[in-house]
Amino acid sequence: MNRTAYGSISSGVKAVTPMTRTELKHFRSVLHAMLDGTEDTLRTLDDIAIQNVADSLDRIQHATEREMAIRRIELDFSKVQSVRSALQRIAEGTYGVCSECDNEIPGKRLKAVPWTPYCLDCQDSADRRRWLSGAQMAGVPGD
Repeated sequence: MNRTAYGSISSGVKAVTPMTRTELKHFRSVLHAMLDGTEDTLRTLDDIAIQNVADSLDRIQHATEREMAIRRIELDFSKVQSVRSALQRIAEGTYGVCSECDNEIPGKRLKAVPWTPYCLDCQDSADRRRWLSGAQMAGVPGD
């Protein structure tokens, strides 16, 4: 089997099984398709156009729809950045290795979230830190 190397892995972590070229080609293809689809969505910004309407209920509805469209655009932009980062990791030979702990990211996780830079444990930790940071900024007491 043709396997690609990930480069040096620090000692004290689980051994990483390199992906085959076929596996990497599959993930590259999936990521490119996601990137194309998400970029196409970002090109259609009609949802945030400001419309002049006389009725105050229509104005409220349009404002709500615009806010939802802006949030969708923010999420799509974030996804584009994550997918591009994953494609860069493929090019560098580090795709499938957790950016935080250097352990292998399980194939099941990559199939579910192919752009992830983290194993599940490190993703949970990052989410928890992000939540605590947001909660502190909002004045919500921590644990």
